[in-house]
Formats: sequence, structure tokens, C-alpha cells
Amino acid sequence: MAKDMNGKHRKLALIAPYWGLNYVKETNRLVQAFHGETVTVKGLSESAASTYKKLIRHTGLSLKNETGRRPFDFQVELRQNLPAPILLRKDALKFYLKPLRKHTDNVQIWVHKRVWLPSRRPPVSIVFHEREQANVPEWLTYLTIQYFSRQVLKPLDSLTFSEYRAMVDDHLQPLNEPFADVQRSESSDPLADWPETPPFRSLPAHRPAQRLLHNNDRPFEPNRIDPFRQQQTERSKRTIRPFKNP
Repeated sequence: MAKDMNGKHRKLALIAPYWGLNYVKETNRLVQAFHGETVTVKGLSESAASTYKKLIRHTGLSLKNETGRRPFDFQVELRQNLPAPILLRKDALKFYLKPLRKHTDNVQIWVHKRVWLPSRRPPVSIVFHEREQANVPEWLTYLTIQYFSRQVLKPLDSLTFSEYRAMVDDHLQPLNEPFADVQRSESSDPLADWPETPPFRSLPAHRPAQRLLHNNDRPFEPNRIDPFRQQQTERSKRTIRPFKNP
């Protein structure tokens, strides 16, 4: 029995950072991981900001929704002419993301719905397709948790989906019901699903050709905190499209 309890505690400590929480072994409790810290976001609508605040409230983060020029962590924009649900821009790189739309028992993929943050250095520019407005608060929450927790996120291979669901019901639900709800359900699917990859765009002859980078289902390897380090160090400007179905 003691061995089983120790195993459950270890798995709870493993999943906690993906929720923006810390596990305290001595008291067997989950506590806020970002107490006293502030996330500054530019460009959120009042409605999206309200929902986003509800989703992150259990983490201890406070939100500043900015409209001016002061330093910020995330700059959010909605755009109609976008070939993917999410475009992340960092320095000279572009990352097109296709979040998860259907159920999978792979907890590593499910927990953040295949939304990943390639770089923690601010500011991070995020462009969402206009038809994804309903999903913006949830997806921004995952990016925010990664932004503040990346260095402590570890692979979830040892966690089964049934164990994960039980932890959501028993531990996350009492702390933040709205966030527990999105952890139990698929992201809403607007109008129609996206194609497997967005269309390629032609580049001028002097630019290197675009290439497809498949999304890594296990982006948080031990001792390998930044899985995109190699791509980020390349000097050429290019577009990366990381799509891989579970």
C-alpha cells in the first residue's frame, strides 16, 4: 500500500507543473507555482482576458492586459488570412501549430493539446486565426504555463490516461473548475478541421526553401529543456510547420 501511494505521489508531482502547480510532498498538497508573478499580455479582448484569468487563477499568476508600449510577455493578434490555427513568431523564425482536436490516451500530447512554446524569451508574438477565438484563452494558458514552467516539465510516459483523469477529478477540480473542464475535453472545432499541413508559400530565389518539421510528441526531454535549440541557432530565415497526428 505504501509503495502504491508513493507511486501516486510521484505521478502527481510529475503532472503538477503542466498545470502551473507545485506538489508539496510533506503535506501531499498542490500549491500555486507562480505566486506573486505577473504575466503581461498585449492584444487580448476583454472577453478573452476574462476567461484567461479564470483559467490561470490557480497558478498564482496575475494578469496585466496591456494596450500600450510597455514591455510584455505575449503579444496576441487575431488574423483571418492565416494558413494554420496558431502562428508563433520568434526572431527570424515562424512556427505554425495545429492543436489537438480529438481524444488521445497519450497524456503527453493531451495535457497541453499539442500546443508548445519554442522559446521562453520575451516578447512572444502569437497570431491566432479569427475563427479560433473561442480557443484563444485555453491555448494561451498552455503557452503561459510553459513560459513560466519549462525548466521543470518532465516526460509523462509513466502516466496512464486513467490515472491522469483521476488526478484531474480529485486534485485539479477543487482548485480550478474551469481549467479542470478544459483538461477533460477537446478544444472546440470551428466550422471544419484544418488540413494536415497548411499550404506552402513560394519564396524568393535567394531564400532557402521551406521544410516541414514534425511536431515532437515528447518535447520535454530530461536534460534537454529547449528541443528547438538547433533550429533557433540557424541564421537563415525560414518557416517551420510542426504537424504530427497522435
